[in-house]
Amino acid sequence: MIWRFLSRVGKKQAGNALETFTQAVVAFDPETASEAQISLMEEELDKLGVRVGKAEQAVKKDHEETQALLTQYNRYMSAAERLEAQLQQADDNERTSLDASMAKLIDELERLQPEIDREKQEDQDAESFAAELRQAYDEAAEKLKPQKLHTILTQ
Repeated sequence: MIWRFLSRVGKKQAGNALETFTQAVVAFDPETASEAQISLMEEELDKLGVRVGKAEQAVKKDHEETQALLTQYNRYMSAAERLEAQLQQADDNERTSLDASMAKLIDELERLQPEIDREKQEDQDAESFAAELRQAYDEAAEKLKPQKLHTILTQ
């Protein structure tokens, strides 16, 4: 799922944009900036805001997909528990069929577990990336706020 997340957000582009934007924010001095520089910084902030929104939407979608896997896993686990109870009371004729069903369920559970673990880790990575974007956006917005207010008041 992380690959879908990364393709949706465009991590390389977003990462490069974040690095460039962060450098620009560090170099930006709202006290000495011209209106054109402030306007340009606001445009870049708007672009980053769009990326933040897309990243947060992608994180939400990835969480939903991970939750669907967990739900599927839990259903298989419940079915395995019911089969186990049936196996304890089954006669020899039923046991063969129930054993085969149990083997299929165990295979599915074993297949899902590493996938779930991987998806949880990818969810954490995606959350971290989205939080990094959000933090850069918030810091830049805070830095621009006093100059924006000053510009509005002096007009």
